[in-house]
Amino acid sequence: MDSSADRSTKTLVKLPQDGMVAGVCAGLADYFDVDPVLVRAVFVAGTVLSGFSLVLYLVLWIALDVGPVPAEEPTVLDLDQPPAPVPPPVPPPPVPATTDETDRLADTVDEQPADQAVPPADTDVK
Repeated sequence: MDSSADRSTKTLVKLPQDGMVAGVCAGLADYFDVDPVLVRAVFVAGTVLSGFSLVLYLVLWIALDVGPVPAEEPTVLDLDQPPAPVPPPVPPPPVPATTDETDRLADTVDEQPADQAVPPADTDVK
């Protein structure tokens, strides 16, 4: 654990990248050098028992500054290694064969009398 001299150089901030909601509990856990799960459990218990923890969480969410965001490590390309092979494209699924039902429906359309057939859209119907 950090001594009080070390804690005097720390500032209380929220850590959204490490948090579940806004990073308030993660920031408190980092400041006091405890497990964030323990801080979250205390806040949940306090909210269930009195509701004050929820108000405190909201106030800290607004009042605390966002802590430093850790820099992402740059991706280093290994030029000595050959590139990874590109997988072949996935072929499209096969077209299912026509079924008996489809054939039966096609036959009934072909057998329709001419007077019941639907006229083309571009002709005038009287």
